[in-house]
Amino acid sequence: MLTDYQQATVTVTHPFSPDYGRSFALVRIVGKGGKDRLKCEDDDGNIRHIKAAWTDYNDICAYAAQPKATSLAEADFSYSDLKMLAQLLDSFGKV
Repeated sequence: MLTDYQQATVTVTHPFSPDYGRSFALVRIVGKGGKDRLKCEDDDGNIRHIKAAWTDYNDICAYAAQPKATSLAEADFSYSDLKMLAQLLDSFGKV
């Protein structure tokens, strides 16, 4: 199941990329040595791997842009897990 974060789209912003200006559905973030790559799906359903630095990824993910922050690919909990936990905790307060 994709998290709300992963259902975002990214746009290629690198001017020399043949995909410049195209938007892709973000499927997964793959981090290797501080150089994140994005696993994206194009309009035809094909999976593509794009360098995060070539997209507006840092604009939509301020967390990844922070110095010394771990990428979401290395996080112990996914966004959707934390969101479900917050909803569960909220429900206890309404009893």
